[in-house]
Amino acid sequence: MSIFHAADVKCPACGLEQEVQMVASVNAVRRPDLRAAILDRSFQSHTCESCGAMLRLPLHLTYVDMKRGLWIVAEPVDELGQWSAHTAEARALFDESFGDNAPAPARALAPGMRPRIVFGWPALREKIICNDMGLDDVTVELLKAALLRARPDTPMAFDQSLRLAGGDEQSLFLEVLDDQSEQHVAAAGVPRSLYDDIEGDDLAWATLRITLGREPFVDLKRFMVEGNPAEPTLV
Repeated sequence: MSIFHAADVKCPACGLEQEVQMVASVNAVRRPDLRAAILDRSFQSHTCESCGAMLRLPLHLTYVDMKRGLWIVAEPVDELGQWSAHTAEARALFDESFGDNAPAPARALAPGMRPRIVFGWPALREKIICNDMGLDDVTVELLKAALLRARPDTPMAFDQSLRLAGGDEQSLFLEVLDDQSEQHVAAAGVPRSLYDDIEGDDLAWATLRITLGREPFVDLKRFMVEGNPAEPTLV
């Protein structure tokens, strides 16, 4: 089921403290409206009762879609620097819920499901889009690495991310977004054939694919975190 709880939040514009309903868990099969709201960026948006300012509530939830094979822990982007600790917690939670430490009936409900953890609303939205398009999220991150290598002038700061936004059979569309505000910074389109080439090239991308795929945190941002252990060079 989808779980909500009452919480007090302070408006960043006027400072008014008000009670809101914050989500702790989303069951996308039972609540497709919540899934749609995540995709259209309206989920957990709140209008201040005093000044009318819009604010996005802090992200801290578990997103489960048994039909599509998605299990995602989503944390605030401010916690990105603690990704290793959060990843260990997410892996343990998944193991107890559907993995090796779960009862047999629970394991049977989620064959082939891979746990994931994301930081920030744009990252959560991207995982859902990636799944909807039938794309492998590890290969999508490799595609970003290839794009950044080919276009080193791509305007992207540390507090911004390159995210999959959609596409079709011919092209994939990505955009640079501000991690906090979700504001659009820049756009990039690439041929779908580039994704297919990377997916089929086991040798050229083997090291980075293994590194990205061995953790539930499948995101190039992990290589940008200050103090992160040494990782393979992207370019």
